[in-house]
Amino acid sequence: VNPSVSGHGRYRAGLGLYYFEEEIDEFYLVETAAGSFKLDANYRNNTSAVFSQLTYDVNDHLSFTGGLRFTQESKAVTPDQGTLTHYALPTGVLPPNTPFFTDESEREEDISETTPMLTATYRWNDEVMTYLSYSEGFKSGGFNTRNIAPLPSIRVFSPEYAKTLELGYKA
Repeated sequence: VNPSVSGHGRYRAGLGLYYFEEEIDEFYLVETAAGSFKLDANYRNNTSAVFSQLTYDVNDHLSFTGGLRFTQESKAVTPDQGTLTHYALPTGVLPPNTPFFTDESEREEDISETTPMLTATYRWNDEVMTYLSYSEGFKSGGFNTRNIAPLPSIRVFSPEYAKTLELGYKA
């Protein structure tokens, strides 16, 4: 969407929606000299977002753009990992069908973030443009289900956040 809202074409606006859904069934059979085990997990990921952007052209050379994005993510995993045969660890031998996670119930993590973007653009002529831009973003966390010895529960890793300041030109 990019309509001219008002101001004799000096405003440009955009609005969008995003949706992503994913289900993964993962299974690995691992055979070692110490014994055999399985790394098995079911993952479910859902992401939805709404975003908008507004640009104001001050004149033919200078414009300002601002935008916002609201993102909501849900990630879940159900593990089913453990020994298939006798499995030797430095601390002793595990019998067949020993789970690697004592809590194998579904684990879910939810995150919601609002991230902004601001840009100032100056067009020197039809062939040269400079800009200054600031934006924020994030990458959601998740689960580390790769495990080769018993633990109480799945390890979770946190989201990553980024702030970017960019100065550049296009010619």
